[in-house]
Amino acid sequence: MKRSTHHILVSLISLLPIVAQAQISISEAGENPDPSSVLDVQSVDKGVLIPRMTDTQRDAITNPATGLMVFVNTDSSFYFYDGTAWVSLSTVFERKDSLVRINPGRVDYSNTDFVFGSPQIDDDNVPEHESRFFFDKTLGAFRAGNVNGTFWDKPNLGEFSIAFGKNTTASGKFAFALGRRSTASGMLSFAAGEDVTASGDFSFAMGDQALATNFGSVAVGYLSEATGLGAVALGYGTKAPSAHENVIGIYPTEYTPFGTSFFWPTDRLFTIGNGIDNFLRSDALVILKNGNTFINGALTIDNAFTFPTADGTSGQVLATDGSGSLAWTTLTDSDNQTLSLSANTLSLTNGGSVDLSGYLNTDNQDLSLSGNTLNLSGDATPVDLSGYLDNTDAQTLSLNANNLELTNGGSVDLSGYLNTDNQDLSLSGNTLNLSGDATPVDLSGYLDNTDAQALSLNANNLELTNGGSVDLSGYLNTDNQDLSLSGNT
Repeated sequence: MKRSTHHILVSLISLLPIVAQAQISISEAGENPDPSSVLDVQSVDKGVLIPRMTDTQRDAITNPATGLMVFVNTDSSFYFYDGTAWVSLSTVFERKDSLVRINPGRVDYSNTDFVFGSPQIDDDNVPEHESRFFFDKTLGAFRAGNVNGTFWDKPNLGEFSIAFGKNTTASGKFAFALGRRSTASGMLSFAAGEDVTASGDFSFAMGDQALATNFGSVAVGYLSEATGLGAVALGYGTKAPSAHENVIGIYPTEYTPFGTSFFWPTDRLFTIGNGIDNFLRSDALVILKNGNTFINGALTIDNAFTFPTADGTSGQVLATDGSGSLAWTTLTDSDNQTLSLSANTLSLTNGGSVDLSGYLNTDNQDLSLSGNTLNLSGDATPVDLSGYLDNTDAQTLSLNANNLELTNGGSVDLSGYLNTDNQDLSLSGNTLNLSGDATPVDLSGYLDNTDAQALSLNANNLELTNGGSVDLSGYLNTDNQDLSLSGNT
């Protein structure tokens, strides 16, 4: 302790003449101070060591003077007081030729992130730090803009992704999001606008509330949705739900497709919407994947034909007025005509006539059979019938008990038909009855006494009362004959 005090006193005494000069030179060679300096310290193998302390000790200095300098051991940095706060002199950046770069002596290039506007990349709930930009070295992700939540926190940083704007999210690998509340969550997806989402891989969404959710889908416009595989929706309120579907226009009709990720013939391929709003949707044109096409409205072809806009009634046909306008027309009874034959001429009312004389007697032919060949007179081709001579009709019917049998043809059981004709007739009064379930017959209508007649012979006339007479004279003496025997004859 005494030795140290002695050295201090000697040093102070030696400085007295220097203080009187208003300049101080500290030099082992005894050199004069530089005229522009108050204190000139010269050495070739030593330096100046200013006060060293922790950041807590630095902050505890009372009323620090502007320009006061200290060395803080906590982060091994020089600090000076700028009149308001302590500022580090340890520079992170350096200039090399025309390039300003991070000082490799101060920063490890391999794993150091860069952030400006906030002390950290993730949200720290400090409003002053919401506007910031940063580069995440590990993920290769870049952000610039303003967020008031976790949109830019580590879990939402896709590898090699980029996001600009307000509360944007690019969580997909190689994703790009810009605008306001835009989200690009699919790999290599792109989202630009307000409240747009590109969640499918390789999807593209742009506009206001546009949605592209499937692989390679594209949605552009207002409330446009492309949810089918490779689907495209462009315009206002357009929706493309099936695979490879393309929809343009404004508010087309909605439907439920059969296949959202594969080709289906009856799903839509191309649609043009001409609706008014989300509640009044309609289509100007619909083409299905099988090629069927539906047109809602007039179709003008090369300025030549205009089709009606409404369907016709049953039986009507399209007819032209000769000036390019088509209309549904009901046909008149032009086919209500009469055929007539006069001699050899066949005539149609209001339809002309045909001379049939050339066709006369063409059917006057004879059939003949020669052996097994059937011939038709004239130029007709004969027909050989020998192939039909298989004697299949040479069979015999036989009855075995109740079975009716045909040679080579099977048998039929007739037992169910037995005794169906075993019935009796009976007469009760004027009613004729048949036993079983037969219906009786009333015979009273036949009681007209037409059989109450008498036969009489008057000369050669046989007469019946009320029944006429028969002349028998032709039959007289026909039995007046003689028998004779001659030998054996």
